[in-house]
Amino acid sequence: MTDRTQLNVNISPELLKVLKQNAIKSGLTLAKYVTKLIQAYVSNEDLIEEGTLVDKRIDSMESQLNEIAEKLNNFNNIISESSYKEEKGGISVKGISPGIAFIPKKPSTSDVKKIGTLLSQHFKKIQRAEVLNAKEAWQLFKDQECIKLIKEEHLSVILDVLRGEEILTFEDIQTLGFEYGRCPVITAFRTMSDLRIQSELSQIKNEAEMYLAHLASKQNKKFEMSV
Repeated sequence: MTDRTQLNVNISPELLKVLKQNAIKSGLTLAKYVTKLIQAYVSNEDLIEEGTLVDKRIDSMESQLNEIAEKLNNFNNIISESSYKEEKGGISVKGISPGIAFIPKKPSTSDVKKIGTLLSQHFKKIQRAEVLNAKEAWQLFKDQECIKLIKEEHLSVILDVLRGEEILTFEDIQTLGFEYGRCPVITAFRTMSDLRIQSELSQIKNEAEMYLAHLASKQNKKFEMSV
């Protein structure tokens, strides 16, 4: 692991504002953007070319994730078809393969509440890491491509959860998931910051999304799991 050293520099508020805006436009965090500028100045690196390579890697990852999501949806369709055949033809559950008979468990109220709490904590970590006030952090969140199409009524719910002012419910998760086909909050977190998602949040979020994908397949809706 490469050692890092903190560098404190006094700059004007105007310059800081410009750096933040340029970082957002570049799809980088403030810290990473400033580091790239320094590296480019010292070693004449081509930021545009490097950014293109990063974009290609991201596109490749998205393609693989979509492939995984499609396989999961196909798997859930098999589950639904098997259940239908059992009801119509009187097929015994014992005669079905254990893999096909598996149905994800619905997350408990406490699990969903925990997801909301961890989302709020991660949002505040991003705010501190990017040296943003609450208003700037929320604007950065809304500037992400996956958030731009979110309805105002849903944004209000998300904002209250991220502030820690509202307890997240499974109905909230289901509404957002079925409306937009995925979890927009986690997707936004990954594009607005390099901070890693906490393992506990990833685990219970994945379990909730597995159940949501199962429900979506039964209702002929599209839902892609995040990673």
